[in-house]
Amino acid sequence: MEVKTVAGFISYKICKLAFRVNLPRDAISQFRKHMDIFQQKVGMDGEDSTTYDFFLFSGQQQKPNLVQGSF
Repeated sequence: MEVKTVAGFISYKICKLAFRVNLPRDAISQFRKHMDIFQQKVGMDGEDSTTYDFFLFSGQQQKPNLVQGSF
């Protein structure tokens, strides 16, 4: 998911630059290319998602202990 976010930000900057230098076709082409590549990428799935959720839950459970200083 983070790769998709960074790629979207970079693609946005490329499109903005293309519009700024008066190349609208290049900007639209870049946007479509980005969408073709990343449209189906929606994040983690299957076992990876379950593992991530477990570690997220575990981290939230440990947060009160870390704040109090007891390990």
